[in-house]
Amino acid sequence: LKDKIRQGKDAESELRVKISELEEMLGGMSRDAERLKFEKGRDERERQRIEDDRKKINKRREEVEAEMAEIKAESEALADQIEKVLQDRESLVADNRSLSVSRDAWQEDAKSLRERLDATAKEKMAVQGQKMALVVERDCLRGEKEELLGQIAVLKVEKASAIEGKEQAMDSQEE
Repeated sequence: LKDKIRQGKDAESELRVKISELEEMLGGMSRDAERLKFEKGRDERERQRIEDDRKKINKRREEVEAEMAEIKAESEALADQIEKVLQDRESLVADNRSLSVSRDAWQEDAKSLRERLDATAKEKMAVQGQKMALVVERDCLRGEKEELLGQIAVLKVEKASAIEGKEQAMDSQEE
């Protein structure tokens, strides 16, 4: 009878150990499931953020292209106006020889204006390029910020999981 009681207690002790092991395994699986769920959500947010960034960049690219087309059209219109002014000036010089300003001076003025116009157009294009680069850089920095926040959240979950595992281990040791 004592042997049977001893065997029963040993079997009960073994069952408690197995139950404890199964509980630990279930706890680990639960933490893994939570982590995987979190990672899936993070991945989905990352995919959505990338898609949103791509849409923003495409939209901004279209805006910049439209602005560049406007600048080019304005430049061409100004070049046409300058050309007309040059023609008018040449006509006036030919008709009015009494004017003290020579044709060369008019041409130099037109050339100077044309050079200033070209420089202004180039400066506008450079500024637009810089604006686009800054928008892209800002969007990249936002993405990096989101990624770092996601990593912090993962670390918090892992820390909480480790603390829970440690507490379970301590509880198991106390038993």
